[in-house]
Amino acid sequence: MDTDPADRGGDRLLAYLGLLDDAAPLFRAGTRVPRAGVLLALPALTESGVFDIAREVHGSIGPAFHGLRTTAVATLLMALLRLKRPEALQVAHRMFERWRQENFFKYLREEYALDALADHAVVPDNPTRDVPN
Repeated sequence: MDTDPADRGGDRLLAYLGLLDDAAPLFRAGTRVPRAGVLLALPALTESGVFDIAREVHGSIGPAFHGLRTTAVATLLMALLRLKRPEALQVAHRMFERWRQENFFKYLREEYALDALADHAVVPDNPTRDVPN
């Protein structure tokens, strides 16, 4: 089982081989995550028994990275967030990814002088050097 949320290759391989029914959710640290408060509903949903009932009603959907538990959680969180279609999750995910990239570049500019790494100096070439074609 994977422990790094950024690299789920091991869990994906196990699911591909049919050895994993549902990958365990992993979280990583984050700041200013929009609508993260909805995650506070997870303990209440777990205590309500809704996932056990879903397992009784639907059984297993077979080996998969996103199994029945993940599908049920995503559906319930969509309802709590009042998202009417799954496509809205893709839009939200893309917006978050864009925000994450922008913050990463901002971090690189501030901490590692990313903009200063590009140098426009010209170095003259040796015109007599042999260049193989």
